[in-house]
Amino acid sequence: MRIIVATHNEGKLVEIRRILQQDLGAQADEVELVSAGSLGLPDPVETGTTFEENALLKARDVASRTGLPAIADDSGLIVDVLGAAPGILSARWSGVHGDDEANNALLLAQIADIPDAHRTARFRCAAALAVPEGFAADASVSDAAEAGAMAVDDAADSDHANADVAADADDRGTNGVGFGTDTDFSAAGIAEHDRGGERGAVEDGDRNADNDGATPTPYAIAAQYVQTGDMPGCIIRTPRGKQGFGYDPLFVPDDQPGRTNEHGDPLTSAEMTPAEKNTISHRGKAIAALMPSIERLLSNR
Repeated sequence: MRIIVATHNEGKLVEIRRILQQDLGAQADEVELVSAGSLGLPDPVETGTTFEENALLKARDVASRTGLPAIADDSGLIVDVLGAAPGILSARWSGVHGDDEANNALLLAQIADIPDAHRTARFRCAAALAVPEGFAADASVSDAAEAGAMAVDDAADSDHANADVAADADDRGTNGVGFGTDTDFSAAGIAEHDRGGERGAVEDGDRNADNDGATPTPYAIAAQYVQTGDMPGCIIRTPRGKQGFGYDPLFVPDDQPGRTNEHGDPLTSAEMTPAEKNTISHRGKAIAALMPSIERLLSNR
């Protein structure tokens, strides 16, 4: 079975593949992961106001373009004393997307007077799986690429298409979207938590309709799932470590690998090896929580 990962970052593809292999065991050989970037698909505009909304938006966009199941994630840092900021703005907190040094400097300045005991924070990730109507488990990657190329040819309508996806998700917000633990349920359009055994499934029988003349996306979404994962910890005052990216040099996870740095201090995320970080990461927890939904896809082929 082929699943598209809604990313242009091949490193993220490798990380998700590793998580699948760990959690699915022998069944992981039945899943072929392909990145949206390798198919030439565009990045959708992230118009959501929560991690869950943005993850769903990206997964739905890729699934609707290709006719194949899609996985997407959205993540960031939540600092308690800042009222959950920087949140979805984590990557562009200083005003420039991806400027890690500036983002870290601004965050440190904002909480400089906060005592260590109150510098608690957490990384949060929302991971989403979208399944299109008419999904065929034996659909080829070349078919997906062809669908993706068609969508790219319609790039002039992409803003409308993204708006359709976001509006559709908002319109169906009370139809039982399932979330993992510690989810913010205050976002508009995401109001009802399905806690049943089939948690997370949303049946969507509606075809994507034109919106002010916009070209409809090729496939409607039959079901969608979203789960969250947290990595709690605290923010230190001086960056440490060269691994990772983003706020990793400032963040000391509560869960530690059983060793300290050369000064005897708990490790920041940037002082951990990739393997150490992956075992406790917010992304790993969120993707792992999607495993029952992926296993159902495999069993229903």
